Amino acid sequence: MTISGPATVTANFSSANGAPWYDTAWPNRKLITVNHTKVSGSSSLNNFPMLFSVTDSSLGVGAKPDGSDILFTASDGLTKLNHEMEQYDPGSGTLVAWVQVPALSPTTDTAIYVYYGNSSASNQQNRAAVWGSSYKGVWHLAETSGTTTADSTANALAGIKKTASAPSPSAGETGGAQFFKNYVTSGESAYVNLGAPAVINTLQAPLTISAWFNIYSETTTGRKTLFGQYGAYNISSLIKLLRVDGNTLKYFMTGNYSNGVQSCTFPTAITFQNWHHVVVNVTGTIYAPSVSITVDGVKQSCSGIGQFNSPVDATASTYIGSNQYQGISEGMWGTIDEVRVSDTSRSDGWNATEFANQNSPSTFYSIGTQQNGPGPGPVTITSVPGGLSLTVDGVPCTAPCSFPWTPGSAHIIAVTQPAQTGTGAQYQFLNWSDGGAQSHSITAPVIAATYTANFNAQYLLQTVVSPAGAGTIGPRSGWFSGGTVVAVSAAAGSGHQFTGFTGALNGAAAGQNLIMTGPQTVTANFATVNTVPMTVTSAPAGLLLTVDGASCLSPCTYNWPIGSSHTLAVVASSQVGSDGLPYTFAYCPTAVRNRTPSQRAQ
Repeated sequence: MTISGPATVTANFSSANGAPWYDTAWPNRKLITVNHTKVSGSSSLNNFPMLFSVTDSSLGVGAKPDGSDILFTASDGLTKLNHEMEQYDPGSGTLVAWVQVPALSPTTDTAIYVYYGNSSASNQQNRAAVWGSSYKGVWHLAETSGTTTADSTANALAGIKKTASAPSPSAGETGGAQFFKNYVTSGESAYVNLGAPAVINTLQAPLTISAWFNIYSETTTGRKTLFGQYGAYNISSLIKLLRVDGNTLKYFMTGNYSNGVQSCTFPTAITFQNWHHVVVNVTGTIYAPSVSITVDGVKQSCSGIGQFNSPVDATASTYIGSNQYQGISEGMWGTIDEVRVSDTSRSDGWNATEFANQNSPSTFYSIGTQQNGPGPGPVTITSVPGGLSLTVDGVPCTAPCSFPWTPGSAHIIAVTQPAQTGTGAQYQFLNWSDGGAQSHSITAPVIAATYTANFNAQYLLQTVVSPAGAGTIGPRSGWFSGGTVVAVSAAAGSGHQFTGFTGALNGAAAGQNLIMTGPQTVTANFATVNTVPMTVTSAPAGLLLTVDGASCLSPCTYNWPIGSSHTLAVVASSQVGSDGLPYTFAYCPTAVRNRTPSQRAQ
C-alpha cells in the first residue's frame, strides 16, 4: 500500500468454523445461539442485557483464573460486545455474566460468541456500558462479604447493608443474592439503604422497577417490602413502594398521603419459598399514570390510579427489603435478587423475555462445542545484524530461529558470546529487545512474537591505491561502526592523474561519502601521464624563482606532462647572488622574450 496519510490496516482471520476470528491471542471460542422462540414481542429488542449463566469445564481450564480474558462478540466474530461478569469460578467453570446483545430477534435465532484463553489479556469487561443511560440503578446483590452492595450502572449508587449479615449473602435466581429477615417478634431486621439519590427520587413516569424475590415466611403484618421509597405522613412526598401483602403483590404510588394511597394489585397469589420475577411499569405522567405489573412473564393491568400532586420528595431514602417509615413491620422475610430501576417503561415483550432468559438460561440459548482459532504464531529468536550465534534452551542457534512453542511455556534465550567476529566485521552485544538480561527466561505468548539480540557492529573499510604509489587515498584502512559516514578522498602522485573510484564507490569525483553498512573496499585508480624533463634556471644560477607558486633556487628540474600549463616568476627584480654580487632582472631567453617577470611557459 502507498502511505499518503494516517491509515489503519486490519488483518482478519477466518476459522474453519465459519465467522472470522476476533484475535488470534484468544485461542478458544464457543458459539451461543439464542432461541428466537424465547424472545417475545413483534420486533427485535435492542441492547438487551442478556444473562449468560453456565457451568462449563472448558472455561475453567481455558480461561484465566479470574476470568478477565473472557469476552463476547456479535455473530460476525469480530465486533466486541459490552459485558459484566457477576460471578466466575475457575474450579467448576461457572460463569454468570450480563451481555449487551445489540438486537434479539423474535423471528430469527441470534448468534454471539464467547472467547477465552488469552493468558496475557487485560480485563475485558465494560460493566457500566452494559446497562446504558436508561438504567438508573442495577443491584445484583451478589456480594459475599462486607456491607456494600454495588450498583452496576454509571451512577454507582452503592447500597449500604444494615450489617454484613443483615441481610446475609445467599444463593439467588440469577447469581448471588441477599436474604432479609425482618421479624417483629424477635426484633431482627435487615435492609439495604440506597440513600436519597436524585436520579431515583426524581423519577416519575415513565418508570420501570424489577426484581426477583423468594418469600421464606410470612411477616407479623403480612407486608413484605421489596423496594421502598416511603416519605413520612402528612408531607408532600413521592411514594414508590413495591411489596407483597399476604400473598398479593401491590405497587403503591402517591404525591401526598392525605390524598389516599393508590395501589395496583396483581390478582394471582404469590407462592412462598419459590422464586418470582416482578416488573412494575409506569407510563403517562405522575398526574395521570398508567401502571401495570408483570409477574413471572404474565402482565396484569391495574386500575384505580388517580391524580397526584407534589410528586417529588428529594429527601426520602430508598430501601431494598424494607422502607424508611415502617421499618421491621413491613420488611422482607426472604431473598431478593437483581433489583433494577430505569427511567423508561419496558415493553411487554422485553419483560417477558427477561423472565424467560433469567428463569431458564439453559433453554434460552444453546452453546456449541469449543472452536479453536488459527493458533499462535511462531516465536522468532533473532539478532541485529542477522546471522549471529545465540542459544535457545541451551541449544546453539544461528539467528534467526523460529519455534512453535506452546503458549505459556518457559524458555531461556541467551547470548553466550558477547563479542563475535565475521568476515570484515566484529560485533559487541548491546541488549535484548524485551529488556532482559544477556541470558533470561521468557514465557511463550499466544501470538507470534520476535525477540531480538541487538549488537553494535563494526565493519572493516579497506582503501587501496592502484597502481601502488600512483597517489594517495584517505582514510587509511580501518574499523568503523555501522552507519558511520566516512569521507573518502584521493590525490594523484607525480606523473599520474586520478581516474576514479571502484568498489564501494564509483565515479570520477575525488571526494565522496561512504556509509558503512558492512565490510567495504574502495580503490582509487590512477593513470600514468607522458612527461618531458624541464629545467628552470637563471643566469647566473643560484637566484630565487617560483614555479607554480613554489620556491625554486635555480636551477630546478621537473618532469611535466606534455601539454600541461605552468607559471614561472622572478621573486624579486633585484637580488644578491651566491657570490655576493647584486643582480637585476634583465630579460628572458629568446623563446620567452618580451614577457613580464611573471611568465607562463608551455
